[in-house]
Amino acid sequence: MKKFLSLVLAVAMLTSLVVGVGSLSANAAYKKYTYKIVTKQKPIVVNGTETGADFHYQLVKVDGNTDVIKKINNKLKAGYTNYVKSVFAQFKYCVENDVKNGRDDCDSYYATIDSKITCNKGKYFSIAMTDSWYAGGVSNHSDSGITFSKKTGKALKLSNVLSGTRTKITARIVNALAKKYKLNASRKTEIKNILKKYKLSDYKFYITNKTVVVCFSAYEILSGGTGQTVTLKR
Repeated sequence: MKKFLSLVLAVAMLTSLVVGVGSLSANAAYKKYTYKIVTKQKPIVVNGTETGADFHYQLVKVDGNTDVIKKINNKLKAGYTNYVKSVFAQFKYCVENDVKNGRDDCDSYYATIDSKITCNKGKYFSIAMTDSWYAGGVSNHSDSGITFSKKTGKALKLSNVLSGTRTKITARIVNALAKKYKLNASRKTEIKNILKKYKLSDYKFYITNKTVVVCFSAYEILSGGTGQTVTLKR
């Protein structure tokens, strides 16, 4: 009997050791990335003079040249390129028009994306971005984000970082919004009906080591120039 118990204990210890080594190897495979955050600026010039209006985008660039890192950097660069294409001409027009109309405060105008790394541990690399706009009218501020797999270099969907069906995840988001923003039953139902149409790939989010922060742009689900965020446990 003693010999049998000793054998069981030995097998259990060996199994634990093997599992432990496997876990260490898996974690070691996903090292922390080193990276740079480069501020890309485009001056707004009117009649040969810089206006002082601030147009900038903080572009994250991961160090290295593996296929995975190249895929991540290409995706991030494409985001910068698309932002410039979609926003710069409009912002420049607003500044030029107001300068011509005699406004002298255009140096306070801005259209910016600011970035910070929120998770660089294990298999994820996540970036939070704040999108800010002011061009003489109402200022707008929204958070967004993007999260990458260090294994594939692909941008992840919400279902990759939260468990459950689309219905269950949507319910968690709706309930968190209702609690944080003190929504009444009618408004909660309206938002539920809006989010019913969302695919999990439609959501903007970033992660921390223990949470997922789901982001909504200004006017996307609630009125006002400031977007909303809710934090869910992973």
